[in-house]
Amino acid sequence: MKNLIIALSILMFSSCATHHGLISSSLPAGNVTYEDIAYGVAQTNTFFGIGGLSQDALVLEAKRELMKNRPLKANEAYQNFTVDFKSSFWPFFNKNKVTVSADVIKPTTETSYEPYSETYKKRLSGRYLSNELFVVGDSVWHKKRRTAVINSIINDETVRIEYMTKKDKVKTKKVCIKNIYATQRNYKNLEIGGMFIFSEKKIHAEENANNGTIIAIGLNSLIIKDRSNNTLIVNHKK
Repeated sequence: MKNLIIALSILMFSSCATHHGLISSSLPAGNVTYEDIAYGVAQTNTFFGIGGLSQDALVLEAKRELMKNRPLKANEAYQNFTVDFKSSFWPFFNKNKVTVSADVIKPTTETSYEPYSETYKKRLSGRYLSNELFVVGDSVWHKKRRTAVINSIINDETVRIEYMTKKDKVKTKKVCIKNIYATQRNYKNLEIGGMFIFSEKKIHAEENANNGTIIAIGLNSLIIKDRSNNTLIVNHKK
């Protein structure tokens, strides 16, 4: 009986995911420089198959976010659209996420030029932030908004996250990267699901060694579950 309960518990909290994508590409007319890469992310949740947006509506919402996050400047244009679909499934609960990206190009009359800007190369390599912990499209944990998705990168220290309100409305917000935590990516010597030993100050100013399981990783701190199943935020940066 005990083994049956354990097996059912594992089944209830297990998940699977599927990925597929589309690419729309065309050759530019004349010489162009690749200025930037624009991103837009949209997601929706369904419970027992109820709620959420259709696939077409998600793509349109992601495209709107792309245009909002990286508006075109004079003489620029979007080109080479890619659409990535990710569907995650749990018993009674599904999550669908769409990421739309596009190159931002600009015509040039120069015959000898560098086709890719520094911004474009950084975006392409994924090293646009001042760290290697966060990437556009990542699911993250935010101190105030809880679960969210990184929608776009504003600058080295700021990202825009997308989250669901209690009324199931999609909203976005600019946040500092110090206030978000990665839930799917390891960082330095820290691993999701690994153990972390920390010191907990007691009333009598004594320090008692404690440990917990890492459930999310931030630049300066971790979110862990301790031995009493409490959720704590502890510092990891020395």
